[in-house]
Amino acid sequence: MRKNCSKKSVYKHLQGSLVYFVLFILIFLYAVTSINISMLRKFHLFADITAQDLLSLINEQRIKNGVPPLIDNPKLDEVSYLKGQDMVSNNYFAHYSPQGNSP
Repeated sequence: MRKNCSKKSVYKHLQGSLVYFVLFILIFLYAVTSINISMLRKFHLFADITAQDLLSLINEQRIKNGVPPLIDNPKLDEVSYLKGQDMVSNNYFAHYSPQGNSP
């Protein structure tokens, strides 16, 4: 047997569901915007490795494979740092910037 629903009861049900949906969205947006970098660090999303540590690890593997080690280049370090800052500032992750510039 089919239950007869009036338009009024359907609208009332939809209205109540909409309130819960909007409340959920607001709580979700608050939670997402409240996360900061210091909180993310606790979840190990960022590596605790220095550039020198990484260079040492890479060079260990290069030597094991019979290729010469890489040499630290301060100018290249500076340029790569600036590129990283540009990507963060302009919200992109690519070799070319949104303006079409390459590193």
